[in-house]
Amino acid sequence: MARPRKNPVAVVADVAPSLFVETPFALSEEEREAILAIRSSRTAQAAAPSADPAIPVGDLAKALIQAIEATRPPEKKTTANRKKGNPWLPKDGSPKLKMKRTYYQHGMEIDPDTVPNEVIERLNKMKPGTYCGGWVKVKKTQSGGLNIDYPIRTSAQRLKLNDFYAGYPGETGFSRFLARLLDEKTDPAKYRDPSEDED
Repeated sequence: MARPRKNPVAVVADVAPSLFVETPFALSEEEREAILAIRSSRTAQAAAPSADPAIPVGDLAKALIQAIEATRPPEKKTTANRKKGNPWLPKDGSPKLKMKRTYYQHGMEIDPDTVPNEVIERLNKMKPGTYCGGWVKVKKTQSGGLNIDYPIRTSAQRLKLNDFYAGYPGETGFSRFLARLLDEKTDPAKYRDPSEDED
C-alpha cells in the first residue's frame, strides 16, 4: 500500500503563454515610405490592370530590399572586401595613358604602372636639353628613351631642387618637377639667368 505524501505537490497552472512577452512591431520611416509607395502604385494598377499579376510582388520586394539597404550600417573595410586597384589608376575611371618611349630617372627606368596619368602626360611632352641653369640634364639614350638626371648626392644638392620649383604650390613631387621643366621648355626667356645677358 502506497504511503500518502506529507507535502503534496501543488498543480502549476499553464505558464507557457507568460514565457513569451509580446513586443510591439514598428516599421522604420524608410520601410513605411516604401510600403506607402507600393500601396499607391497598386491603386494605380487597379485602375489600369496589368497583364502580369506578379509585378506588384516584384515592386514590393524591391522596395523592401531598398529599405533594408538604407537602414543597414556601413560595411567595415577589410582586406577581403576591399576594392581592387592601386593609387595610380585614374579615380574618374578614364583609361591609363601609355608612355611614348622609355623614360629613366638617374638611369633607372620609370615604371608606367606606378605613376599617375598626370606624370605620364608630362613625360610624353619632355624633350632633350638642359634645364634649371644646367642643373638638370635630359639626354636621349641609345635605345631612344630619355634619361632625366640631376645631382642629388648631398643634402645641399637635394635642397637646391626646391629653389627651382618653389613657384608651383598646387603640384607635388615628381609631377611638380616635370611641370617646372616643361614650363622652362615652353618659355626659356622666363628662366634665363640675368648674368647671361650681354650688354
